[in-house]
Amino acid sequence: MIKKSTSQLFVLSTMLFSNSAYSQVGINTDKPQATLDIQSLGNSATTKSMRIINSNNTETVTITDQGRIGIGKIVPEGQLHISTLGPIGIISERASRNSTSPPYVSLRRNRSNDPNLNQAVLMNDVLGAVTFSGNTGSGYAGNLLSSNASIQATAMQNFTPTEQGSSMQFYTVPIGASVNNLRMTITDQGRVGIGTTTPSGQLHVFTTGPNGIITERASTSLNNPPYLTLRRSRSANPNMNGAVQVNDLLGVITFSGNTGNDYDGNLLSSNASIQVTAMQNFTPTEQGSSMQFNTVSVGSAISESRMTISHDGLIGIGRTPATNRLEINGEASKTTAGAFIANSDARLKKDVKLISGDEALNKLTKLEGVTYYWNDDKTGMERPKEKQIGFIAQNIQKVFPEKVTTDKQGYLQTAYGDYDAIFVESIKALHDKILKLTARLENVEQENTFLKNMKK
Repeated sequence: MIKKSTSQLFVLSTMLFSNSAYSQVGINTDKPQATLDIQSLGNSATTKSMRIINSNNTETVTITDQGRIGIGKIVPEGQLHISTLGPIGIISERASRNSTSPPYVSLRRNRSNDPNLNQAVLMNDVLGAVTFSGNTGSGYAGNLLSSNASIQATAMQNFTPTEQGSSMQFYTVPIGASVNNLRMTITDQGRVGIGTTTPSGQLHVFTTGPNGIITERASTSLNNPPYLTLRRSRSANPNMNGAVQVNDLLGVITFSGNTGNDYDGNLLSSNASIQVTAMQNFTPTEQGSSMQFNTVSVGSAISESRMTISHDGLIGIGRTPATNRLEINGEASKTTAGAFIANSDARLKKDVKLISGDEALNKLTKLEGVTYYWNDDKTGMERPKEKQIGFIAQNIQKVFPEKVTTDKQGYLQTAYGDYDAIFVESIKALHDKILKLTARLENVEQENTFLKNMKK
């Protein structure tokens, strides 16, 4: 005990009164190479070269002979091991007025076994990993990289001072397992893959479940729905605005299936899709657009346009609409017999006038019913090849000019069903004539009968 006290007194007096107190202090060495030079007696992770104990006799800081530092951990398992009872374990704080001078947490990978020598990282090397593990009651089990949730960065090429391509991977561990699964990847090109390591687009979601992407928004407002937005800029720089031009595709949603040889064909021309097209050069106040719906026929690999909604709300099925609210290339049907239903309430009409039956009958006699075959090589519409029965619009135009219009291609069009009221009044006029003729005939027959009886 006297020897220990004498040694401590000697060290203290040396530090206070010798010149070395103002230069370098050596512990277990008489040739210190630093301001404080401690030469440990061991070289393992279990022996300690320095420790700090607080007033509660708790070891708060430990430095092992292998250079590991434990803060709140007397047996550090890494070069820096921090254990705390509080919520905040590590804080990196930087005081700076410069907007580009934040605090850093930097993970740096050197391929050399000597930390003082530089050796270039090679392709597929893990550059760094942040792992999240929980105590199992028996310690922290498993491999740090493969048994824990983690964020990892990987070199995508051999590193040089000017080329350092990297990707990032995100892992979680499923319930009931102890091996992590890769959940999301960000490639060196900035593509994000969820459920896939090789995303084919900026966002590629792969799942075996029914719900691939869900966008959900919580709001009590009627006008705050969730959005799925496709935005087109004509600039090659995503940070600069480039006005869209007429006929530019604004966005496409495609529906494709694996052929057994991957996903074949062109995204736009080989898949069912919904496409939106700019119908004018875009300005802040003018942004006209149309929408096309495409499917692929059985036995084909090329998509065809099936329905179009024009910039002014016209709908074309099998054709591009030009004139009418609904235009159909081919026949149309419905599950019930009869014409399509439309409002006919008197409360919705004004200036109602009866049609003259005699006038209607007179006009009908001027209409010419014909048979014909279509000879349309001009409009691009598919026409029936069989013999047709109907009218010629030029003939109808002479009789009922108000019932014939011209489409945007310059061809006449009319709606046959609009003539029902004229047919009804014509039939009524014919009926009146028949009644009058029948009455006259009955009178003549009665007169003939009377004259015959007189001769007898």
